[in-house]
Amino acid sequence: TPWEEKAYNRRIAKLLEEQKGKRSELKNLSREIGRLDAFLRVDRKNREKGAKSKRFGRKMVDVNEARRKAESGESMSLQDLTAILDSGGFDSLKSKQTSDSKRKKKSKSKKKFGASRGSSRSGKPARDE
Repeated sequence: TPWEEKAYNRRIAKLLEEQKGKRSELKNLSREIGRLDAFLRVDRKNREKGAKSKRFGRKMVDVNEARRKAESGESMSLQDLTAILDSGGFDSLKSKQTSDSKRKKKSKSKKKFGASRGSSRSGKPARDE
């Protein structure tokens, strides 16, 4: 009968919807498995290469080298910048620079400048009296 046929069609549609939901869930889980496998593969390779930092499995950056780059104005990578920020930031660099510059200024002799008479290139006038 037609109403029995409609009932069967509704049940089939309901089962198909459930099946579709399970397929999408299975697809998401397989993507997650692939992502985790890739992470483990990369992590294993990184551990084989050498020393790494605790964060994100990256190589550790020498903080002194990063500070030297920052002081000299060389180009820096993001790892160098991260190392500087983790070790106290740029304020610690400025305090070292100012103390170094104070030492340098003390060692140099200071010249006194004052007002001068006459033209700047003439020198002292000759006295022929």
